[in-house]
Amino acid sequence: AAAAAAADESGDVEMAEAAADEGGSGSGGGGSGSLHWRYELMLMSVVPMFCLRLNKPEIPASLLSLMLDGLINDNTGVRKVTFQSLSNALAITKNPTRRKPHVPVPSDEELRSRGAFRVGPRENNQLHTFDPATLPRSQEAFDDACFVDGNSLGWSCWPEPPTRVPLPPREQPTVEDNLTHSPTLALVLARFQDATFVERLITLLDQSGKQSSSSGGGGSGEYFDDNRAQLWKGLFGTFHDRFLAVFKPHLERLCAAKEHHSQRLAAEILAGVVRGMKHWTWAESAPVWEYLGSLLPRTWQEVTQEAVDDWSGFVRFVVYDRDPRRLGWLSDVLLQSPFREVDAGDASGEELRRLALLQSMLEEYSWRGLRACEQLLTQVERRLAHPYKQVREKIARMLFVIFRSFSTPLDSVDMARGDVEGAPAAGRTYARVLGGFVRRTHDALVAPLDLEALEDAERKRCFNRTKVVLSWLVVNHHGGSSSALRAFASPLLRVTLLAHQVGVGEDVELKNLIKQAVGFFSQGYFTKAVVSELVVTLVALATPAAAVAAAAEAETGEQQQQQQQQQRSLTWQGKVHLLHFTQVFVFRNLFLLSTDELRTVTDMLVALLKDEQVEVRALAGVTLSGLVRCDKRVRTDFGVKETMFKLARTKLRAKAKAGTTGGGAGGGVEGDAEAEAARLKRATVKRHAGVIGLAALVDASPYDIPDWLPEILRELCRHSEDPMPIKTTVSKTMSNFSRTHHDTWHVDKLKLSEDDLEVISRMLVSPNYYI
Repeated sequence: AAAAAAADESGDVEMAEAAADEGGSGSGGGGSGSLHWRYELMLMSVVPMFCLRLNKPEIPASLLSLMLDGLINDNTGVRKVTFQSLSNALAITKNPTRRKPHVPVPSDEELRSRGAFRVGPRENNQLHTFDPATLPRSQEAFDDACFVDGNSLGWSCWPEPPTRVPLPPREQPTVEDNLTHSPTLALVLARFQDATFVERLITLLDQSGKQSSSSGGGGSGEYFDDNRAQLWKGLFGTFHDRFLAVFKPHLERLCAAKEHHSQRLAAEILAGVVRGMKHWTWAESAPVWEYLGSLLPRTWQEVTQEAVDDWSGFVRFVVYDRDPRRLGWLSDVLLQSPFREVDAGDASGEELRRLALLQSMLEEYSWRGLRACEQLLTQVERRLAHPYKQVREKIARMLFVIFRSFSTPLDSVDMARGDVEGAPAAGRTYARVLGGFVRRTHDALVAPLDLEALEDAERKRCFNRTKVVLSWLVVNHHGGSSSALRAFASPLLRVTLLAHQVGVGEDVELKNLIKQAVGFFSQGYFTKAVVSELVVTLVALATPAAAVAAAAEAETGEQQQQQQQQQRSLTWQGKVHLLHFTQVFVFRNLFLLSTDELRTVTDMLVALLKDEQVEVRALAGVTLSGLVRCDKRVRTDFGVKETMFKLARTKLRAKAKAGTTGGGAGGGVEGDAEAEAARLKRATVKRHAGVIGLAALVDASPYDIPDWLPEILRELCRHSEDPMPIKTTVSKTMSNFSRTHHDTWHVDKLKLSEDDLEVISRMLVSPNYYI
């Protein structure tokens, strides 16, 4: 290897020929057999270096023979290295593609002068997107087509100087031109036209794939390998369809096999065939399209679930950086009825497989596949309530891929909603597609005010639809596309927080999805207008009485309907998730909240402190404590301290009225007892709310004692003998206070009076009894 690196060009060729003479060993090779297989493997590992150093379009015949013999060598390592060597050799001897500058019509400058230029889909890049109406389905259209293969070309702008794109296929080099360019390639053509050679090659590759799958070592032999597919691409790109007929029987057998390794080998070969068809003429391409259009649907209909990833790799390899107009036949196959009847045999498994393949295609198409995405969205939306979990998860991922294709850098939230007059067509399409989906989903999940009245089947469909939407939101945040949804954050938040309403029993999957969706949603980046909308939504969900009043004051019927939908109250689990959302959301967007909005959030937390569920009251206190620590206006300007004192001093038992007696009818006594119990419960909740609020103020200053804190500590100590759960809250708060001030107590206690210290000591020190 060191000698090869130091040799000149002629020396490289001589060394390569010498290596070929020594390396033709092994049971599959035709050389002298003088090398041990380990040394042969070392020698073959050097061959790719020779190929890369040869600056001539022609590879020595002896070196090509060595590579071809290595393809059918019994040693797996030799075959693996030879694949890379022959792939490099074909790349070196490739006849240069004939190109021309691509000048878009109209130009970017002309669009800018008209004010019609924008990043993303626009007038001068629509020709290179997927459109069933413009696919070249005739020889004349195909021969005259100018394909732009780079997926990023034209999205933000067209490059200057103009990028060079391939000429139409009829003007590209033929097979004869390739053989004239590099005469020694005739050896490769002759060998792959030999049915015996191809049969042995396919057999060895199939067997090695079986060994890799059975060993379970996680190597490249278990998955679709781009490097192996790259060799097939080079072969069929150089020699076109000259030996495709030799491979067809083997492809039929491999595609019909149930074994994972056979399916993987078929996917790699067919990926190379399709990728290598880039410069084939219409006469060469049309029969292959027809053949694949028949073979692939049959294969995918019976493919095992283990092989789906391999065929997804096939689709990605084929579609990557290719003009969608080259692959109209593949789009026709994949977009053809991706869903089946649920009760028809293995319908769910077939749907899962087809959606996985379709997702791979749309992810690679990206913004060029907008029409395919819009066409597919209608079918996907009808199956949001699919009964099978795996299909629902794949549908959620498909929704993410579809809407990500429509998302473009937009000037404002109003433009994303389509509210700006004269908004670009792409912005209007985005608003129409995503906005329409969000509205329909919101109406389907939130509008029914009495879910308990629904039939079990309809309730189950609503339940499944909710899971899909939540999974979609989680996937969006995982995929880094959460900003695309901020224009519709308010209805999506409402759907997320109300998801518990449609839950059936204790469903762990739904709980996890809600938790993830709330967590990711709260960490999103929002504009000031969206933050204001979210505050309104939070208050409407947490305090439905305010929404009722707003609905009564609404001027139009549409506004009343919207307010009535907002007044739907949350379950206590939903309120817990709302408070978790509020904690992160307010902290991340505090600089965007106005004083009035901050006051609104504070009032909402005070209202939740008086909730009947103790878990909601406790979490509202934690949230209020964090808000006080973040912004002192909550304590000083909004009257929180005074409100908590008033609530904490709520009397638990009313004084008996003068002249009342305990007599009377039995029913009256029982009614009075029930009324008194209800009143006592309400009073206990209000008193507990005040104590939790005071405890939140104490927890907001964990490491110092401000001037306003001693008064609160005295008030808390007065409630140490109150009934449960007030007593527990006081005890826990004082214990935390002692723990956080322990290290600096010798300084902190100077800020307290002797009476305060005595009261606190009695609270913290348990009494001792001596007999």
